[in-house]
Amino acid sequence: MQKSYVILPDLPGYGESEAWDSTPHISKRIIMENFISLYTTNPFECAKKITATTKIIAGTKDRLSPQKSMEKLQQIIPHATNEYVKGEGHIMPLEAPKKLGRAIQRFIESSPA
Repeated sequence: MQKSYVILPDLPGYGESEAWDSTPHISKRIIMENFISLYTTNPFECAKKITATTKIIAGTKDRLSPQKSMEKLQQIIPHATNEYVKGEGHIMPLEAPKKLGRAIQRFIESSPA
C-alpha cells in the first residue's frame, strides 16, 4: 500500500517531514516556493495576463482546485478550454503522469500549427 504524506515546510515550529524523503525528484526550494505562492498569489488575477490558447486540465477528484474554480479560470482566459481527467486529484503529474500526458498530447494535436 502506498503511503500518503503531508508536506510540511521548513518553517519555525515545523520539523522535517517524511514527504521530503518521498519526493527526491522535487527540490525543497520548489516545494517551498509553491507553498508560499498559495498565500501570496491570486490565480485569477494571474490568469487575466494569459493570451495564448490554453487547455486547463484538472482531475475530477481535485478538492484543491474544484471544477467551479476551473470554470472561472476558463471564463477569464480567452481561448481557454477545460478537460477533466476522471478519477484524478490535484497532483496528477505525480499520481497519473500518463493520463496527464495524453491530455496534453490531445491539446497539442488539436491546436493549429
